[in-house]
Amino acid sequence: MDDNLQSKLNILKLGYIKKLETMVPEFEILSKKMDCSHIDELYSKVHTISGTSGMYGLKDLSDFSTDFEIYLKEIKNDPNCYNEVILKEKLTNYIKNVEKIVKGDNNG
Repeated sequence: MDDNLQSKLNILKLGYIKKLETMVPEFEILSKKMDCSHIDELYSKVHTISGTSGMYGLKDLSDFSTDFEIYLKEIKNDPNCYNEVILKEKLTNYIKNVEKIVKGDNNG
């Protein structure tokens, strides 16, 4: 790949990681008020991260986003699957993983 193109892609990737940094507080707020009524909002955010992170080559982020997205979709499809303790635990773990990416601990 052309060095100039690769450089531009790296700049876009870094910009995306910076955007993720602003999303961490949004997830933390959601975790504090999490109930079934916020599943759609959380699902939408995670779904977007799942796809976009894959485009930027952030495979680990894409993978754990996809796993979390699947879990959230189960709740969306069957609200009886909702368990507050499990959801908060998974969301806390998700936030930690996103923070690792933001800090550069695992950028793909």
